[in-house]
Amino acid sequence: MGEEIDYQGIVPLEFKAAILIDDVKDQSAGGLYIPESVLSKMEHQADRGELVAFNEGFWLKKPGPKPEIGDRVIFNSYKGLLIPIKVGEVTRKLRLVNDEDIIAIDRSKKNDGK
Repeated sequence: MGEEIDYQGIVPLEFKAAILIDDVKDQSAGGLYIPESVLSKMEHQADRGELVAFNEGFWLKKPGPKPEIGDRVIFNSYKGLLIPIKVGEVTRKLRLVNDEDIIAIDRSKKNDGK
């Protein structure tokens, strides 16, 4: 039997994975606030985050290393479903994607919770 891991009650089905996408800043480096419509586009363009849940069909019969919970991953932009979710006092975005949309494990930096 495979494994099933949920994140705050969300259990991806079949070969899906849940990724907590990196925060999109609402202020530019120069201090200007970014309009909500632009922030929304930036969230859909996001391509990196932390793998937080998957189901037993995840990564079955795929060659190479299998991403594990807590790994930072790179995935195809605009893929999957974006879901707002509360993490503590902050609303973050969770993206549900097919395992095939995860294209790399990002080991360039440690996960610092952001």
